[in-house]
Amino acid sequence: MAAQRVGGGYSYGVDQVSGSPRRPKPVAPKGAVSSVVKEFEAAGVRAIEVLQGGATLWTAEEDGSIAVRNGFTGEIAHRTQPSGAGLVERLYATTSYMWVGFNDGGVKVYDHLVVDEEWPSSMNPLPETDKPHTGPVHFFCPAYDGSMLSGSTDGLIIKWAAPERMDEDEENRNPDEPAPFTHIQKSTPSSSLTALEAYSTFVFTGDLQGKINVLDSEYLQPLRVFEAHPSATVTCLKYMDGMLFSGGSEGLINAWAQVTQRVPDRQPIGEEGWHDCPIRKLIGDPRAHQMWSIDDSGRVHKWESTAPFGPRNSQTEDSHIEGGAPLECGPFRDLSTFATWDAVRVWSTGSNGANFSWFAQWSRAEEQMQEAIDSMQVIINRDQAGLDSWQKFIDNIMAIDKRRTENLAHTLLVNTKKGLLYVYKRKWAAWLAKKHEINRRMAVSECLARSMTTGLIRVYYDKMNTITLKAKKERQKLAMVESIMCTTKKGLRRAYWKKINAYRFKKKKEQHKRDLAEALVANSEKGLLRKYFRKCLRFVDRMKIRAKREQVAGSLLRSCDSGLLRIYFFKLMNWRQVAKRKTKRAALAETMMNNSRRGMQRVYFLKFWKWGQGLRDKEKKKALAEMLKRNTEKGLLATYQQKCEEWLNAHMQKKKENELEEKTKRLEELLKQQEAEKERMKRIEALDELRKRRDELKKRRDELQGNIDAMKAGNDDIRDQIQKKKDSDEDIRATREKLNDVMAKLKEVALNFDQDHQLIITTTDKCKSIPVHKVFLSAHMEVKRVVVTLLGKSDLPQGEEWQIYGKFKKIEKFQYSQIHKAIKTLVITFDIMTLKDLAMLETDDEIVANASNLMKLYENAVRVKARQPPIEYPKSKAAGEASPAKKEAAEEEKAPEPEAEAEPEAEPAAESEPEAEAEPEATPAPEE
Repeated sequence: MAAQRVGGGYSYGVDQVSGSPRRPKPVAPKGAVSSVVKEFEAAGVRAIEVLQGGATLWTAEEDGSIAVRNGFTGEIAHRTQPSGAGLVERLYATTSYMWVGFNDGGVKVYDHLVVDEEWPSSMNPLPETDKPHTGPVHFFCPAYDGSMLSGSTDGLIIKWAAPERMDEDEENRNPDEPAPFTHIQKSTPSSSLTALEAYSTFVFTGDLQGKINVLDSEYLQPLRVFEAHPSATVTCLKYMDGMLFSGGSEGLINAWAQVTQRVPDRQPIGEEGWHDCPIRKLIGDPRAHQMWSIDDSGRVHKWESTAPFGPRNSQTEDSHIEGGAPLECGPFRDLSTFATWDAVRVWSTGSNGANFSWFAQWSRAEEQMQEAIDSMQVIINRDQAGLDSWQKFIDNIMAIDKRRTENLAHTLLVNTKKGLLYVYKRKWAAWLAKKHEINRRMAVSECLARSMTTGLIRVYYDKMNTITLKAKKERQKLAMVESIMCTTKKGLRRAYWKKINAYRFKKKKEQHKRDLAEALVANSEKGLLRKYFRKCLRFVDRMKIRAKREQVAGSLLRSCDSGLLRIYFFKLMNWRQVAKRKTKRAALAETMMNNSRRGMQRVYFLKFWKWGQGLRDKEKKKALAEMLKRNTEKGLLATYQQKCEEWLNAHMQKKKENELEEKTKRLEELLKQQEAEKERMKRIEALDELRKRRDELKKRRDELQGNIDAMKAGNDDIRDQIQKKKDSDEDIRATREKLNDVMAKLKEVALNFDQDHQLIITTTDKCKSIPVHKVFLSAHMEVKRVVVTLLGKSDLPQGEEWQIYGKFKKIEKFQYSQIHKAIKTLVITFDIMTLKDLAMLETDDEIVANASNLMKLYENAVRVKARQPPIEYPKSKAAGEASPAKKEAAEEEKAPEPEAEAEPEAEPAAESEPEAEAEPEATPAPEE
């Protein structure tokens, strides 16, 4: 069945659910307030209750048992044993428990998460004669303090202790608090009881005389009575939006305002003819502020729960609904409902045994929410103004308190020596701050005075006077210090050093003045000429001095061998630098000359000239080197040795030339022989070419034959690959179907749309920023980390079943809490996954292989959350049974293979997955 999005919840298409065999499927009239979603056979059902957002149904059967059904298909998943001779009259679900009322006055409580009877338990059963009520129990209603109210047709109302507190330890529980499932209060039995409703500290009941009784919720004592439906019976009550709504057996609905007063205000709802038979039930949607009224004939009307109580099934109110006919799909035996954000979905059981679900088409939840937000904003603004006035008053009080505290602290400080010092320190700091402020003000006044000529003169006069006095004081201090320092040797030395330093600074200052004078003189042409003239004179003087120094240094250096070598070394270095500069200039000139033809000719001419000049320089250097060498004994020996080497080289060269002539003659003879040999080899090569051509043709034939065989083998491989691809696609599809079944079972057990609404919203928002498959993988890894920690392994093989049987009690409570949340996240993220996200899953095999382990881990997590010990699954049982994935794989292997594979047909868009396109079979190449 393909799930369709309906309002805020999930429903299933009508075309996917088969109709009831006993009567045709009910079809809503055109423009009805609701439409039928689906139905299934439920003959013999006396009462019905919805759990887990419509995923689970509890139904009371005719044989006295209670059946737990799948909300999507209606199949019975679990059935309790009939208890005694009593039949179930009423089912009422709370957060964790299911209250059951019997026609013999008995009451039972089940834990609807694990379908276990909580009270009376099998360990402590009640006697058959000990029944809480004497008549059939038709009514359950929660009170404001968490307790439960039960009512029977004999008029008795019993207040039970809140069962949600039963998980508390006996040692930590308040001894004054009553034990769970005990009678706190009992009302005085009245003549009859036809309706029961509770709000705040009040309890409202209806009777056969058409009156509404108002009771105290604490002690169940009557407060007041008023007549609601004269000459009729009050069949149902509902309190919502500050109003009490009552339905009567005459088919009328009244709204009562200020019901706690002695004479409440009555406002009739609807028109005559809306309901022509007794009202069966009133269903409220607090989110959309709507009320549903259902009568015994099966007619349903929807109207506003706030004044003026207009109908919601008219074309003027909802333009998308054609017409305004009510829904005719009854008669009803029992009704149960749950509300999502923008729709109300109702499960009903008809007197003919057909069970079907229907839902509202639209609501005004957003409009009502905006009105509530606006009203709350007005209240917030009013409260903010009040808070501002109180804040101002508090600030004034704090300022007064601060002043008093400071005065008291000052008085206490003055009475002690330490405190007195602290006071004087603060006064000194205040004086310094005042002095700083005076200096700042004087600086400001000085800036203002500079804006005028007289003020500026005054300012500079004061500064000059201050500087003069300060300099005079400095001179006096320096004279005194100098006279004192001269009395010692160290001080005298320091005094002379200061004088030398002062003389140096004086010369430096004079030089600075000269530079400044030159800069000023350079502003005129004559001054500029004078400046450069003086610079030239100084340069000439320096050059003369430098030349004299070089001359003296040269004469001194020539007096020794090392000095002479040093002179030649520096000359060589200077020559190298000059040569380097000439090379750079020549390269630049050559680059510029290359841009023209004439320049290119000159460049080549210069290169040729330099080459010739280089040869001449080389000869000159050699001659100079020989002359220098002959001046020493060692150099003379080196010259004679070089001449000897040259003679030997010339002799060897001549000998080699003679050998080369002989080899040339021998080579000519060999060439003649080679000519004759070539003619003979040509004939041999022609014959060899013919043989090679024959061998090549044979080899080409063998290669073609091998290619043909290889192409045949390749075609066979391609066929095998196509077959493997088809088998792989079939395996992936089977794995996906198994994964869908596993996640559907987990969703049926784990997810409750009422309780997990906030988690669904949080997870959906998280998936907007993070890919869905990554969130799914993160939740799966949380469960796997717990299993890895339990087994004590570093990692688990992918796709294998976890061997955790016999170890469930070793898992810690906080780990069960992580498992509980992670499995819920798995279900939520799997529901919002697209086909693309499903294709990215990498752990689907592991989830399918460990389906039973996940179910058992979640069951134990629920038990631990309910503060019950986890169930241990023995290892022997796990070893004897194969995993569901292995069983299915074995069945697939046993199944006979089809003779011919048919092409996969296209499945519906909501259920199918994109199949891989079949690759075209390669045609074999023709044989040559």
